[in-house]
Amino acid sequence: MRIQTEIAWHKKVLADIDKLEAR
Repeated sequence: MRIQTEIAWHKKVLADIDKLEAR
């Protein structure tokens, strides 16, 4: 389902941002 893909993508992006800001 497309919604599942959107959720997974958002989680991945948020995780990447967290990593960048955790420096």
